[in-house]
Amino acid sequence: MDGISFAIGLVQLVDLCVQYGRGLVDKFQAYKEADTRLNELIVRIKGVWLRTEFQIELLQRIWNGLQASAVHLHRLKSYQEDVLLRLQLKLQAADAEIGALSGATSSTGFRWKKVKYSAFETCLKRVIDELEAWHSRFDPSWFLISLIADTHIDKIIANQNEVSQQDVSAVKSIRAIIHQPSTLKKFEKSIFIDSASLPPIRLAIPGSAVLLLQACGTSDAKLIDTTTYPEGTDLSEVVTDIRDLARLLSISEPSTLGLLKCSGVLKAQTQFSFVFTVPQDLSEPRSLREKLSYEPLALDDRFRIAKSLARAVMAVHLAGIVHKNIRPETIILFKDFKSAAISSFLLGFERFRPQAARSALAGDMVWQRNLYRHPSRQGILPEALYKMQHDIYSLGVCLLEIGLWTSFVKQPQTGGVLDISTQLAMNNKKKAAIEIRATLVAKSKAYLPSRMGITYTDIVVACLTCLDLGDSNIFGRDEELRDIDGILVGVNFIERILVKLEKISI
Repeated sequence: MDGISFAIGLVQLVDLCVQYGRGLVDKFQAYKEADTRLNELIVRIKGVWLRTEFQIELLQRIWNGLQASAVHLHRLKSYQEDVLLRLQLKLQAADAEIGALSGATSSTGFRWKKVKYSAFETCLKRVIDELEAWHSRFDPSWFLISLIADTHIDKIIANQNEVSQQDVSAVKSIRAIIHQPSTLKKFEKSIFIDSASLPPIRLAIPGSAVLLLQACGTSDAKLIDTTTYPEGTDLSEVVTDIRDLARLLSISEPSTLGLLKCSGVLKAQTQFSFVFTVPQDLSEPRSLREKLSYEPLALDDRFRIAKSLARAVMAVHLAGIVHKNIRPETIILFKDFKSAAISSFLLGFERFRPQAARSALAGDMVWQRNLYRHPSRQGILPEALYKMQHDIYSLGVCLLEIGLWTSFVKQPQTGGVLDISTQLAMNNKKKAAIEIRATLVAKSKAYLPSRMGITYTDIVVACLTCLDLGDSNIFGRDEELRDIDGILVGVNFIERILVKLEKISI
């Protein structure tokens, strides 16, 4: 589809979605006085729809002024067109169903009214669930707009007032930090803070370098994630990178992005500590490493952790950085004392760098870390420049551990699910790394289908083979995923990993 015909298609889809969405909300409104439960649901769907309408109409204006000739932009637009079509069909079907219910009549009086309201409530709940599920598919592509270097987007977003929807404010902030750091207010509050303002009690989280800060007699808690640079490091660029990452993390929405909100940074010579705010309802922080080693977890919680981790990897990419340290030690789990569910967040930003910055090609020989690195990124002097696919590979290893619910590091090197003792003893470390990766793929195919299902298995294999050169790579070949804005690899991640993972339910 060429740029012009595509733009017309997207415009029409947005118009149809708005038409059906508004009509649906109006039909729901007619029942707001019927029942307290219905009224609460109607208020909820109005909020979800207002967010949806605001985003898609803004999306329409953004694409109307962009050229679709570039492959990466066309690919993103194609994906968003498909997602909008799904939304339109869902809204159209719900509108027809509510219309049928509204027109239904019976002579049985009160009893028929109860049946009718019950059917209406069921439909209303389903529509809310479907809209929220639709956002889980759409939102990552919405935030990919942050990466497109085009002043037209900045002009459209700049016209939104201060009370604009939160998602738009987030895109605006991300774009300012990534593309136009000079436009940030010179006298805005510094992201660097004084340690005296923090809770005094510091507790270790087993299996992680992250510390818990707890205030006496309160539920207020913070996490500290520290990175230390070698003596002699030029800190001028480091401070800028730390500041920009902290600002990006300060606008994070923990429940949707899998990243905690950063409330500041402590600086002590060559050491920097990110300070993260723990949401009020969460307690009992534990590392994923500790949980994998000692504590069984329900299947639904394991899927929840996997989904949150995948969203966090996407959010890191949207922030224009590579994480370089994704492993169970840097994934912190909390218990939600209201729902008793497990919430998880990615930390461990000690090795991060902006994607556009030059890779130092520095590594180490610690096998417990190398296990989560692609073979091309192992050793003292890794042979490949770091990119998002290397984080995706690390994600795959973590997803395999979550699926098998066993720790690859704390288990004995022999006799466990992952026996790599022979490879660890090899002198040819490159060959050993390639064999270990092949072992991980083989274990995924052998053990995951019966434990986590075929879809989950395919996702893990896609992550572990995302840098392969042959036909085994179902993620997308590297030469096909290169563009100046980093859009193509992001869209592939959404389509091949994130959306498929979000759709899994038990």
